[in-house]
Amino acid sequence: MPSFIVAVSVAIATIAASVFTGLSLRYLARSTSAQTRQTELMYAATELSFNLEVMMRLDDTLSHIAADGHLHSSIWREGDSNTHSEVAGDRLLDVVSMAMKACGRLPGFESNEVDWSSYADYIMQSSDKLRSRVLENPVWWEELVPYAQRASDVADGIVASDSGN
Repeated sequence: MPSFIVAVSVAIATIAASVFTGLSLRYLARSTSAQTRQTELMYAATELSFNLEVMMRLDDTLSHIAADGHLHSSIWREGDSNTHSEVAGDRLLDVVSMAMKACGRLPGFESNEVDWSSYADYIMQSSDKLRSRVLENPVWWEELVPYAQRASDVADGIVASDSGN
């Protein structure tokens, strides 16, 4: 009879250990899930913070260009080139290039790619000087080269046919 009690005790202990292990695994799974969600939220907050910083830099750059009439005409219209306007134009290209780079590298930031691509197209189509600057220095703004080339082709009358002929 004592061996029977020992066997039952061992069986009960084994069942209790299995239940405890199951509960521990369930808790671990929930904890891991919560940590995963927390990490996703942290990434989202980082991306939003980055986007805000990019937008603030863009706003600052555009405001700087707009506040100086000569600078504005030198970048956006025909005018004499000077070091100050070149630097301001480069700042604008840097911000847009950085945002385009972020679209390809930061998880979740790729959702902004359509907006930044559209803005890159707009800049390259609107400013001959900025487009030329990118094409003259493709390594500096490699993310913008396809937009500059496309705008240059359109300006030169080299437009791809969509008719399929």
